[in-house]
Amino acid sequence: MLALCCTTIVSAQTIKVQVTDAETKTQIEYANIAWKPVGAETFKNGTTTDTKGNATLSIGNLKQIHLMVSYIGYETFSDTIPTQSGKI
Repeated sequence: MLALCCTTIVSAQTIKVQVTDAETKTQIEYANIAWKPVGAETFKNGTTTDTKGNATLSIGNLKQIHLMVSYIGYETFSDTIPTQSGKI
């Protein structure tokens, strides 16, 4: 089983995510992405990556979010992501 690698670029109210294979660096198309405010019980927001492994999340003014990325055959990525401007 391979792991997913998740790169995020943060701006004022959106996060751009690119999901790639951690070993081959191949972009993962149609990976599932879910996010929630830190401390929230359930994931209520989600999307999938496009054919180049990219997705954009609208997060409002949250300081950090809990991000979960999954795809069949890969280990699920789950972590708290700070949402300050810059590349994570």
